[in-house]
Amino acid sequence: MADTPLERIPRDRLPEEFHLAWDTLNRLTGEPAFVEAFALNPPMLDFVMNRFYAGIFFGGNVDQRYKQLARLKLSQLHG
Repeated sequence: MADTPLERIPRDRLPEEFHLAWDTLNRLTGEPAFVEAFALNPPMLDFVMNRFYAGIFFGGNVDQRYKQLARLKLSQLHG
C-alpha cells in the first residue's frame, strides 16, 4: 500500500462503478491508491477517469505518443 496522508477507500468498500478503474490501475501499476483516494469525491473521480483520461488523454486527434511525451515532461517538471 502506498504511503499517503490521504484517506482511502479499500476496494471492498468502493461503489461498484469504480471497481473496473481500481482493477485496471492495480493490474497496470500494482498500486490503486489513486482510485481509493479520489473515491472520496466521486464526481472528481468520474471526471478524471471518464472525461480526462478516456476523453482527452486516450481520445482526440493528437497522436498518443505526443501525449505521452507531454505527460513525461510534466512529470519531470513537477518532480
